Amino acid sequence: MASHNPTEVFVRLKRDEKIDFLLRLAHELTIVGRDAYSLVGDGLDAPHRLREINEIQHRILAFCLALK
Repeated sequence: MASHNPTEVFVRLKRDEKIDFLLRLAHELTIVGRDAYSLVGDGLDAPHRLREINEIQHRILAFCLALK
């Protein structure tokens, strides 16, 4: 029976599949982060949220580098 646990599925991926998944996730997070921007001007409506997303992206991309 196939596992539906995301961690178990990820662990079973091949190295290149892990990198591909993580890069796609990092890309999607850039879209999620856009929600933090102010609709008017260059400000941020949710700077804390954008910092959290940035930290997640940092960890994801560091893991990708470690896999290379």
